[in-house]
Amino acid sequence: MEGAWRQAEFAQSHSSGGGSSHSDGGHDDGGHDEGGAKGKQRRGGDGAAGQRGSGGRGGNLRDVFRGMEEEAAADGINEHGAGGKGTPGGQSGAQKKGSGRPETAGSSESEEDSDRPDYAGPGGRDNKPGRPNTESGIKKGGIYGDMYIILRDENGVPTLDENGYVQVKYVDANGDLQCCIPRNDEGDLLATLPDGTAVVPLEVELGRVSVGRSPTQVLAAQYDEVLNTINSDDAVSVSLDASGRIVVTLTDGTEKTIDSPLENLALYYQLLTTGTISGIDDPTKLGDLAYLVDGTLTAQDLSVAASFFAAASDKTIAVTVDSIEYMNTILGIEGSLTDGYVDYSSFVYDRESVYGSMEVEVLVQQPDGSWASETVNVYDVILGGEATGELTNVTAFTTATDDARAIIDYLHEYGVPTTN
Repeated sequence: MEGAWRQAEFAQSHSSGGGSSHSDGGHDDGGHDEGGAKGKQRRGGDGAAGQRGSGGRGGNLRDVFRGMEEEAAADGINEHGAGGKGTPGGQSGAQKKGSGRPETAGSSESEEDSDRPDYAGPGGRDNKPGRPNTESGIKKGGIYGDMYIILRDENGVPTLDENGYVQVKYVDANGDLQCCIPRNDEGDLLATLPDGTAVVPLEVELGRVSVGRSPTQVLAAQYDEVLNTINSDDAVSVSLDASGRIVVTLTDGTEKTIDSPLENLALYYQLLTTGTISGIDDPTKLGDLAYLVDGTLTAQDLSVAASFFAAASDKTIAVTVDSIEYMNTILGIEGSLTDGYVDYSSFVYDRESVYGSMEVEVLVQQPDGSWASETVNVYDVILGGEATGELTNVTAFTTATDDARAIIDYLHEYGVPTTN
């Protein structure tokens, strides 16, 4: 009963005309989505009705990823990948790790090289954007064929030019992001600047978090898995690990970390949509985390939501403002700002204040080549000791998310194995 009700709750937020559909500023005929080459743009590329995702994918994490990999191999999706990895914006100060790592550390996970779905329409030629999906209203996610790095304000809302188009950034010869690529009178992105310098738009790389396009029942099922773990008779208490992921302590003293990407994406959606993790039978298990079930989205909730997003993301792909905002739109998360953007203005983040005194136990390589367990400082060792100062709004949320991602990546590589 609980599972069926929750599936309906997820589906309602993603039904036709719901989610990220807004009345102001639609596409012209033949227009591309946000950041696309043609057509006046909505701020968030919104307006697609219909269900989210491509449908038909399996109902568990392994099936979803296998399906994505098979689709990529069959349809040549990788040919459409562009930019993203290694591009500026939102990266943490995590130091680079050497090529060696302990054999006892976790195994690497497969990555998707492109986020362009096969129903998003073919890519263009000569580095020009492709044409958009022509099945409007059929598959939400199909409008995200061209998710470019764009100019946004302090709230993460796209800053439009005088003609109502989003402004697409490019990388200069020094590798720095610059604004912005000019358009012709029809709204097409041009291939050169006025001085003749060639420019190419950069696509935002979502990686595995793009499973948010999957059918709503996939996220609903994963959310129920989280509840099953927390509501289990064997679950004694709930806490957070160094990266902010949920850890459930069982009666025998063992700890179970909620580390499934899809489960964390479901938690992220639930928390930002409702301001609470609903369905927990015994809220006393949460202890100091009771604010997660009070029904109000607060700055504390946003801090944990950042960790949920980080745990849903690829460990090695930096989280950016663009990737967060695009995913919020794909998931249909409705905020209170212009065009339904989430309001992060209450969120403040200072890396040193959060992690300056935090320590974790990891495997450290010794002079003789062996590995030994040692306690290290998170701020100095994992985040490189690089101060951010006090950040606010979506910049703070993005940095907090990417720092959590860097910590998850480091612990995946060098965390001390646990035995049950």
